[in-house]
Amino acid sequence: MQDSRTYSLSIVIPVHNQVVYTQACLKALHASPPDIDHEIIIVDDGSSDSTPQVLAQLAATSSHFRIVRNDYAHGFAAACNRGADVARGHLLLFLNNDTEVQPGWFPPLYALISSNDEIGIVVPKLLLSDGTIQHCGKVWANPSLPASHPHHIYYRFPADHPAVNKSRAYRTVTGACILIRTADFRSVGCFDERYENGWEDDDLCYAITATGKQIYYCAESVVIHHQNKTLNERMDELKGQLPGPGRLRELDQLIKNRVATAEQIQLARQVQATFQAMEAELLRLRDKFDRNRSVFWGKWGSVVKRDDYIYCQQDGVPLSEALSDATPAELALSVENSRWQTDAHLKGNRMPLVSIIILTRNRLDVTKACIASIRKHTPESHEIVFVDNGSTDGTLDWLKELVVNSAEYRLIENHDNLGFSAGCNQGIRAARGSFVLLLNNDVVVTPEWLSGLFECFDEEGVGIVGPMTNNISGPQRWPWPDYRGMDDLDDFARAFRRAKRYQRIATRRVVGFCMLFRRELVDRIGLLDEQFGSGNFEDDDYCLRAALEGFQNRIAVDVFIHHVGSATFQGNNIDYREALLRNQQLFNQKWSKPVTDESLAHRVIRIKTIEKTMNLNQRGFADDAVELLLNQGIRQLPGEPLFYHALASVFMSAGMHQEVVSVLQECPTELPPSTQCLHVQALLGLGRVNEAECIAKSIPESDVEQNDAILLRGHILLAKGDLSAATGCFEKFCKQCPTNAHGFVGLAEIARLSGDGALAALLLERAFRLDPSSISIATRYHASIADQEHLDGSERAVAEARHFYPDSDTLAYIHIDVLLRCERFREAMAVVEHVLVTCKWGEGFLDAAQAVRDRLGPLTISRERKNQGSTISLCMIVKNEERNLPRCLKSLLPIVDEMVVADTGSTDRTREISAIFGARVINVPWSGNFSAARNATLQEANGDWILVMDADEVISSQDYEAIRSLVSSSPLNKVAYSVTSRNYTNRVDLEKWCANRGEYPSEEAGRGWMPSDKARLFPNLSVIRFENPLHEMVEPSLERQGIPSLLVPFVVHHYGYLDDDRQQRKLQQYYELGKRKMVETGGSPKAIVELAIQAAGVKKYDEAMSLWQRALQIDPASPLAYFNLGHVCLQMGMFKEGRDAEKRAMELKQDYREAQVNYLLCQLCLGNIDGALSEVEQFLAKNPDYPVLLLMRGILWATVGNGEKAIHEFRALQNNQVEFSHFIHDVTGKLLQAGQRSYAKNLVAVSQKLGICKEETVLLINSEKRNG
Repeated sequence: MQDSRTYSLSIVIPVHNQVVYTQACLKALHASPPDIDHEIIIVDDGSSDSTPQVLAQLAATSSHFRIVRNDYAHGFAAACNRGADVARGHLLLFLNNDTEVQPGWFPPLYALISSNDEIGIVVPKLLLSDGTIQHCGKVWANPSLPASHPHHIYYRFPADHPAVNKSRAYRTVTGACILIRTADFRSVGCFDERYENGWEDDDLCYAITATGKQIYYCAESVVIHHQNKTLNERMDELKGQLPGPGRLRELDQLIKNRVATAEQIQLARQVQATFQAMEAELLRLRDKFDRNRSVFWGKWGSVVKRDDYIYCQQDGVPLSEALSDATPAELALSVENSRWQTDAHLKGNRMPLVSIIILTRNRLDVTKACIASIRKHTPESHEIVFVDNGSTDGTLDWLKELVVNSAEYRLIENHDNLGFSAGCNQGIRAARGSFVLLLNNDVVVTPEWLSGLFECFDEEGVGIVGPMTNNISGPQRWPWPDYRGMDDLDDFARAFRRAKRYQRIATRRVVGFCMLFRRELVDRIGLLDEQFGSGNFEDDDYCLRAALEGFQNRIAVDVFIHHVGSATFQGNNIDYREALLRNQQLFNQKWSKPVTDESLAHRVIRIKTIEKTMNLNQRGFADDAVELLLNQGIRQLPGEPLFYHALASVFMSAGMHQEVVSVLQECPTELPPSTQCLHVQALLGLGRVNEAECIAKSIPESDVEQNDAILLRGHILLAKGDLSAATGCFEKFCKQCPTNAHGFVGLAEIARLSGDGALAALLLERAFRLDPSSISIATRYHASIADQEHLDGSERAVAEARHFYPDSDTLAYIHIDVLLRCERFREAMAVVEHVLVTCKWGEGFLDAAQAVRDRLGPLTISRERKNQGSTISLCMIVKNEERNLPRCLKSLLPIVDEMVVADTGSTDRTREISAIFGARVINVPWSGNFSAARNATLQEANGDWILVMDADEVISSQDYEAIRSLVSSSPLNKVAYSVTSRNYTNRVDLEKWCANRGEYPSEEAGRGWMPSDKARLFPNLSVIRFENPLHEMVEPSLERQGIPSLLVPFVVHHYGYLDDDRQQRKLQQYYELGKRKMVETGGSPKAIVELAIQAAGVKKYDEAMSLWQRALQIDPASPLAYFNLGHVCLQMGMFKEGRDAEKRAMELKQDYREAQVNYLLCQLCLGNIDGALSEVEQFLAKNPDYPVLLLMRGILWATVGNGEKAIHEFRALQNNQVEFSHFIHDVTGKLLQAGQRSYAKNLVAVSQKLGICKEETVLLINSEKRNG
């Protein structure tokens, strides 16, 4: 039966050969064993001498030893870790096999570590065989030198020297004999196995110090250390092959005098080979040193400080004697550069040093307030690195004085403004702390702000942490900052922290006004990207990079600080909006580039798929979430366990426990512990308690967090009905994991089963506040408040939860219910409208929503508003628009006073949705006349102004104020307004195409947009009506009344062109109406042009050609007619005729870009490559930024076989977010149609190389090849 006992101490001895030393080590340990219960674990790291046999014999004769065998040498760090993995002691002692403990060695070590929680590691005095000091601590001389390393201070000093007999703290010690708590060792990730037999002990010391604990040397404990016998094994072996010094000199003389015998020459050759091997070994050791130092410096270089002089000054020993192996350069520099050093590192602070980086650029007032608050509320160990970016308002002088008087403050001066990212990077490079905090200078911190942020790092894998505030974008902005001024801030923040204690929000994005992260993160992902200049999106970029590296970012909801916001932008007259747009474009360009690195591609797929899945599931689209995981996740990365975990989580949130079990059984890779815990919970949900308990026990202790094991045990005991034991587990879990909601859920269930409903409700509220994103927790909380009369507190809790998870359908439904029970109908209606836009809903929800609207009534214009003369009536015509209508109407609610919607025959729920939003719905039978339908809405409107919209359009909240200002200041009945529609599209080859610039981040869609202007906002006058059955407009009536139509500074966002099926149906409808208009007008010029366009839209090219030719008979100088005629010819394969038509269009209209593109395509299809290459350069000389011309140049290069130039062109377009795979497909088809197979083949080859070739394009080429 396996021994499962625990011990006070586990001694881990890694061995590799050197069996004699191992035997001596064990003999000494047997003679002077620790005086507490202990086990001895010997890790044989691939020994090739008699070590395995000796250890096997030892294990057979004594149960006191446990032998772990590695088939090959893994290295010192890995061997130690393997021993620690199986250790069952509360303490770990790592002991080299070339040591011999001395009598009385252990009690002093044990006394120190057991009596002082602030001590993390204890080591003894190590003596060489001759009784002199091998180790009594390690120190740094001058760490700036490229080969610097920790030195053994007082090496080979007499063992009775006073300097070596002082027990004290060091920054680092040797690993030959280390005593450490097992929990501490595991909490820092054990020994870092990247080190190759060296530096792993220094790394461990720095990791422990970073947790706030001390590294302590105990002079009263003595151990003999024969020093690196395993490490020097190879060199000793080579030295043993050499003759003695006398024999070497004799051989050398014989060879020089050329009198050596053949045997002596052979011996000399062997000696030479041995020396060469020794040189190679030294070079290998040098390379190993460099690699080890590089790893160490990457992790800890920023916090390495010179400390040799501290001990020497204390002990009165000259540096040159104390550091006998230090170079003159190290010794000479150490005193010069020691003025700024302190002995703070000896004090053993609990919290590691934090380097606060603060950039300044003028605004001395906010900087002073910021520093005052830091001094008031930051007792934790910290330094401040100021980076001044060329201030001119006295900030620099003030900072200089501050730094002179504060040892923990430093200043970096920049004469010019280097930008936010570059300045932060300067600060990060200069930082000494193991944590870095980027803090805006317009922030005022509050009590417990830093310790509150630090608490988030108790959770494994956390990357970046930020607080809540009053003024910022995203969920970190608290919508209810109930403090009147700065005098109330501290009290507010204290109450806020108490109310929100231990609440955390997982998020990808943490805003850069206050960001805390480990130095390790910088080592992993690098510094901030300096291309973002003055600020904005450098934080988005950094957070995304952290997430891609596997870190999880957090909002510390229980920390609130004040933020002025954009103080530097305002104080230095920087255009914030323009800077925001510029950096958003840079961010989009950076992260929309094709990913060629396979590892990065996998990480991108992983994070995008998981984020989309969680969003879909939150919004109620669980089926879509499952489909996404299967098709975009598991299909691309079938071995990714995170996808199976996510899939199981979706099923678990829906209460589908059997599906959870089935999914996890299908996972092709071993499940991580967190997923196995999910498996256990699913089995418990199915009532299969024994199976759940079996799986829980099968999870290795080393693989599952102790706290997770406690939680699982609690659930299993609860399922078995052992409420008392389950309570103990859950209470222990809640104490150890206060941020985790599930322990409180377990206690709530026990309270419910015990008949204490009030306690259960309190516990569920606590759980809900900790994790409102959990559907099961939210649902239980909702049930617990069902009978409460006073719901104001519950409503606030749900509102706060929805602030962090606004897309959650579960939270929205709960919020609606609570608001209705509080009779807050208007607020409930706002949530209903949000659900209709964002979440999944059904017939039952519409019925309930209509009941809420019935209580409020439709939108009407009040008398007060009517008297202001600035009311707006929305007028729309709709048919089967249930998918688009909610978003449209919600976007218009803040700016219109009433809605009049004419329904022309919907068979879906368009009418119901319109009514829920407060519209008056009128039924207008469809007569084929758009103007008649629109005029029916105008007839019913009561507002002073008319706003005309379609269901697939929205207006951005960014433009609300512009619209309000416009109608309130405009002379009524004397002006109308024309509005630019941004018609979003995925095509880039359309007339007047414009790229998205990020001006409307929430509204922009597709790959760009085409502008079109028309009068949409005009006075409500009976003389202003729409005209024309098709392409209806009010412009003719405005002209007759002499009312000008001015272009406004806001836009309408139109999405109809993104829906190909819808657009095709619309084009067919327009074509039919166009034919009717031709008959009704007798073939008017306008009717001919409109029908020609519509015929081409439905691919009736013969008819379109005939119509354009008729149009040219009426107006022979129409560039539009020639352009469209050329386009029709191109589609029909009439390339010569198309070229001639486009050439004529270009003659009639200067710089006709779209005609130029069609002309070049015709030239290409005709094989006139040289001419086309020359002409595209001429066209680009006048339109150098037009993407379709740039694309054509790339296509021309590709077709003639110049792939390098083509790829350069294509990549530049990709960097500007121009998507052109569809265009490449169309051009390939045209080339094949023209018989230009080699051109088509070249184009496809380049496209495939760049990863932009559609699958159907390749099929097109292959099909042509087979047919040919």
